[in-house]
Amino acid sequence: MADIDKLRLNRIRLDACPRHSFETENVQVAPGQKVRCRECGGVMSLIEANQYVRGYEAAGGDGLEVWAGWKDPGEEVSTTCPQCLGRNYVEPRPNDFFDCDLCESSGYVNVSIARTYLKEQDEC
Repeated sequence: MADIDKLRLNRIRLDACPRHSFETENVQVAPGQKVRCRECGGVMSLIEANQYVRGYEAAGGDGLEVWAGWKDPGEEVSTTCPQCLGRNYVEPRPNDFFDCDLCESSGYVNVSIARTYLKEQDEC
């Protein structure tokens, strides 16, 4: 089978899978590393798998159901701070800088904090 046909077959497997469950035992985090789905046999990069799990959680699922050990039980996922956009400071006026109080100048917040902040901004 030609390489392009293997890639197409892999994409068909992944697209047809009702819910991925990744084999992540003994996976070394490294550029280009891939993981296999136990359900469909499809293969995807760690980056794609991570984004799948984040989307699964955003839709109300438990990421640990599809990737055991993806995070510690009860741990919340972080995202870039929506107030400072990861810059660690806020500039309300040109050349007027303040430390970001939402993320305490770390550049990251828990997803629930980001959702609350964005919802409040939408209501303004």
